[in-house]
Amino acid sequence: MVAQPDKSVVVCTCDFCEKKSNRTCHACDRDICVDHIKYDPRDEHSDHPTKFCPECFEIGAWYIEEMRSVQSAACGRVEELESQWYAKARANVRKEPPDAV
Repeated sequence: MVAQPDKSVVVCTCDFCEKKSNRTCHACDRDICVDHIKYDPRDEHSDHPTKFCPECFEIGAWYIEEMRSVQSAACGRVEELESQWYAKARANVRKEPPDAV
């Protein structure tokens, strides 16, 4: 339901089955009911996962896998850089306290 400026209420219906809808697809803005919501699997631990209609979710399946692949490769590189940073920092630590002035 959407309240209009004139105080009337518009009931939104699912663009796939005409049931009452209170959600929209994140990609195409179509109205979707609870039976047609597809959640972004990358948001599985989120309190507010991204919602898609079935068509946009199907289109996005390949992209989601590609993004996971890129993220996985990037995470490996980030971990490698982080390890190098920490190793260099540990090697730089003085073994004895500096002389007091």
